[in-house]
Amino acid sequence: MSTLKLKQTFSNKLINTGILVLYVFILSIFTSKALSNITASLLLIITIIYILLKKNNKYINLISKYGISLYLIGFIITIFNEGGFNNYLGKYYYFLVPFVLFPYLELKNIKKIICFFEIGVLINLIYGFSTFKDINQRFGAFFGPGREGDILLLVVMFNISLIFFKVYKKIKILNFFIFINTILSFIALLLTKSRGSWLGFFVSIITFILLSKNKKVLILFILSLIFIGDYTLNNKRIISRVKSISNTKTDISNISRLQMWNIAKGVISENLLIGAGRKNVYTKMKEYYYKQDEEYQKQNKWGIKYGTNVHNNFLQILIDLGLIFFVLFLIFNINIVVEILKRIKTKNIEQKSIEIGILSGIIGFYFTQIFHTELFSHGAYVFYFLVALAYIFKEEESTKISLVISVYKNIDYLDLILRSLKNQVYKNFEIIVAEDNNGKEMKDYIEKVKHDYKFVIKHVTQEDRGFRKNKILNKAIKEAEGSHIIFIDGDCVLHNKFIYQYVKNIKENYVLFGRRTHISKNLTEKLVKTKKLFLLSLPIILLTKCKRKEEAFYIPFITSKRKSGVYGCNFMVSKKDLYEVNGFDEEYEGPYYGEDKDIESRLRLKGLKFNCIKRKVIEYHLYHEKGDREEAAKKNKEIYERKVKEGKYFCELGIEKNKKN
Repeated sequence: MSTLKLKQTFSNKLINTGILVLYVFILSIFTSKALSNITASLLLIITIIYILLKKNNKYINLISKYGISLYLIGFIITIFNEGGFNNYLGKYYYFLVPFVLFPYLELKNIKKIICFFEIGVLINLIYGFSTFKDINQRFGAFFGPGREGDILLLVVMFNISLIFFKVYKKIKILNFFIFINTILSFIALLLTKSRGSWLGFFVSIITFILLSKNKKVLILFILSLIFIGDYTLNNKRIISRVKSISNTKTDISNISRLQMWNIAKGVISENLLIGAGRKNVYTKMKEYYYKQDEEYQKQNKWGIKYGTNVHNNFLQILIDLGLIFFVLFLIFNINIVVEILKRIKTKNIEQKSIEIGILSGIIGFYFTQIFHTELFSHGAYVFYFLVALAYIFKEEESTKISLVISVYKNIDYLDLILRSLKNQVYKNFEIIVAEDNNGKEMKDYIEKVKHDYKFVIKHVTQEDRGFRKNKILNKAIKEAEGSHIIFIDGDCVLHNKFIYQYVKNIKENYVLFGRRTHISKNLTEKLVKTKKLFLLSLPIILLTKCKRKEEAFYIPFITSKRKSGVYGCNFMVSKKDLYEVNGFDEEYEGPYYGEDKDIESRLRLKGLKFNCIKRKVIEYHLYHEKGDREEAAKKNKEIYERKVKEGKYFCELGIEKNKKN
C-alpha cells in the first residue's frame, strides 16, 4: 500500500475514533465534569494529529480560527499581567471547543449527534429529579442550581425549535425524547429558582418569536406557565424569588452583587489594558476595597464579604485580562451571532430550526452572563458545543447538487474531470456519469476509481446507436437525488469553485449558465499525460494558445448582463423545473440545438428566467477534433423551428416517455 493511501487510511480511522469520542463527550457535558474534560482532551489530541497529517488549515472552520486566536492572545496577555498563565490555561480553554469538535460534527451524523444530546439531557434530568425531595429545594442535578439553570436554558430553546419546526416528527423515538426533555427541562429550569436563568430564558423566548416570526410560541409559553403554576408558582419560595429580582434595597443577594460590581469596576480602572490576572481577583478586590475611605467601605461591605468572584462574566474578563482582550472577546461573540443569523435565511427546514433554536438560546445565555460566569465553567461546554453545531451548516451546503457528466468513451478526459471535482470547495454533491454507450472500459474504470473519492459516483448507460445525448441525460435526471442539476460535458474540467458559485447564485425560477475557455491542443496533451491540474492556472492559459482566455478569469463580484445563450456543457436548473418540462426532448438526435437551445426555449416558455454567471463558474474545455455535424445540425434546426411554432414547453418524448419504456 502506498504512503499516501496509508495516510488516508489513518486519517479516516482518526475521524472515526473522534466521532466515537464525540458521542461520549456529548453525553458527558450533561453528566460528568471529569469525563467531559477527559473526552475534550482526547478530541483535542486527535484533532491536532489530524491537522498535522492533512497539512492544510482549510479543515479549520472560521469559528475555530477565531477561538484559537482569542485563546492565544489571552495567553500572551497573561505573560505580562500579574496573574500568570497557569491559572489562565485551565479557565479559558473553552474557546478551543469549536476547534476540538469541528472535524467530527458533520451533516451526515446530525441525527446521531442530537440523539446523544437528548440522552445526555435525560440522564441529567433523571438524576436531578431523583435527588429533588422538596419543592422548597433548588433543582441542581449534577452542577448546582445556577449553572444548571443556564444549561437548561440552552437545552429548552434548542428543543423548542426542533418541536416547533417538526424536524424529527417522522423519527418517533427521537421525537419522543425531544418532547419529554423539553417539558422536563422547562420544569427543572423553573425549579432551579435561578433568577438570572429565568430572565435569560425570557430574552430567549422573545428572540425566538422574532426569528421565527410566529407568536404561537409565546402563547404556548404563557399557557405552560399557567399549567405548571398550580404546582410551582403558588410556592412561596418561588414567588419570593420572582419578587426579589428587582429588589435592590433589602435582598442581600442583589445588594452584594451590585456592590461586588462596584468594587470590580475600581479594580478594572487600575488594571485597564491587560487586567490583574485570574488568580488575583479576590486579592485585588480586597486591596482596592481597603484603600478606600470608611464611607466607601460601609457602602460596599457585602460586596467584599461575598466577593470571591464578581458574578458577572463581562466584568470578570475585564479584571482577568483587561480591555484589549475584552474587545476581542466581544468581536468574537458578535461574529458568532451575525454568522448564525446569516445562516437562518436558508429555506432548509432542518438547518433553519436548529440554528434558530441555538441562536435564541445563546442570546439568552449572554444575558445570564450579566449575573453568572458560566462562560468559564462547565456550562461553556454546552454553549460552545451548540455554537459549533450551528457552524456545521452552511447556507449553500444544505443544497444537494447532482452533477451530470455526459461522456462517450474518453476515459482520460473523465479522469481529469473527477480530479477537478475532488478539489471542489463545495462538498454536498453527487456525480452521475451519463454514458451514451455501454462500453466495458468505462464501466471498469468507474468501478476502479469510485472508492477513491468521497462523493458518490453513479453510472448510467445505454446502447450505442449514434448520438442520443438527450436520452441518456433523461436517464441521468431520474437517478439524480439533488434538488438542482448541473450539466457538463465529458471534455470540460472545472475550476475548484465551480459548484460553489452555482449554489451561491441559486434563485427560485432561474436557470443559471456559464461559458468556457478552450484549452489548446498542446496543453490538453500535457494535462492528459501528467494529470497536473495546476497547468490550468490563469498565467499558463494566458501564455499558451488557448482560445476565449477571458473566460478563464475568476471574478466572482462581476455580474454578466447576458440573459440567453445556454451551453449544454455548463448550466444548472432545478430538478423540479426539469420534470415540469419533461426533461430533454429525445426527438433530437445528433449535436446542436438539441440539448441546449431547445431546453432553454422550453424553460423560458415555462416562465423561467436566465442568469449568466460567467467569470464565476469557470470551465476548461479540453481540445478534441470536431466531427462533421452539418447534417445533424440541419435536421435538428428544422425540428427546433417546428417546436417553436408549436409553443409548447412540455415535450412528448422526454422523461415521461422513458417511464413507460
